[in-house]
Amino acid sequence: MQHRRVLLASAVVLALAGSPGIAAPIAVVAAPGVHAVKPDTRAAENESFLRQMGDAQKWMGEEVWKIKDKVDALPGIIAETKEDHAAVQEEVDKLREEVKGLYVEISSVKQQIDEVKTDIAGVNTNVSSFRTSSGIFLAVVMLAVVFSAVTNVFRR
Repeated sequence: MQHRRVLLASAVVLALAGSPGIAAPIAVVAAPGVHAVKPDTRAAENESFLRQMGDAQKWMGEEVWKIKDKVDALPGIIAETKEDHAAVQEEVDKLREEVKGLYVEISSVKQQIDEVKTDIAGVNTNVSSFRTSSGIFLAVVMLAVVFSAVTNVFRR
């Protein structure tokens, strides 16, 4: 990113330097012991720089084209996502209906279990009363048998 900024700033400087209103003779002053840059070398450097700028501009154009393609693809991706969301929402609605049905079924099963508990309590009561009545019946039968045995013994 920094490289692009430097290239862009350099391009602006070169464009301004090439403007007719700013065109002033550039004097090359060399420090003692340093050789001045020859005009041919400067033209070669400028040409090289301009080639680099052209390459950078070409690269940026390609990148902008890629971004444009991706932006153009967004409506299709959004539509596909909406369809997927609608399908998921439909599946969620089906599952909710199924849960409601299961809730109703569980409620009826709970009611049946409560009825069975009531029936079991009734059976337990009946068994208890049966045990009591059968115990009384057996006691009466045993008394009758004992009484008849005792009366038979006394009759003889």
